[in-house]
Amino acid sequence: MTEQEKLAAELLEKVRGSAPNADGYTARNVRKWVGSHAQNRGIDRLVAGIALKNDAYVADGWRAIEAAFRHQTPEGNFGDSTQSVAIFTAWANHAILLLQAGEYEIVGKYTGEKRGDEVVFHKDKVKLRKVKP
Repeated sequence: MTEQEKLAAELLEKVRGSAPNADGYTARNVRKWVGSHAQNRGIDRLVAGIALKNDAYVADGWRAIEAAFRHQTPEGNFGDSTQSVAIFTAWANHAILLLQAGEYEIVGKYTGEKRGDEVVFHKDKVKLRKVKP
């Protein structure tokens, strides 16, 4: 087994059982929303999908990110602790950067709103699209 095959096997083992449910929730959020940080298992799956070129894993992970953003408040948090939000946003941002550096792009509908220098997208209109074969 090559080193790359070993790493792939380890990665698959790490994300085993991390698929979100039909609504996009993972871990403890399946029963009841406990916080954005609990969606990180789904983000692990997304990153594994990028590394393994597994579109199903990428789609699963994207659903986990979307599920968290359904809980975003007008203040920008997710109704949970600052620490939870920091963990989730760091992991989600990392995953999004990996997506955009690879075979995917994030497309969305601009709301016309700006916060400082940031462009705000409508949270229900942001989608993931594969752009490279």
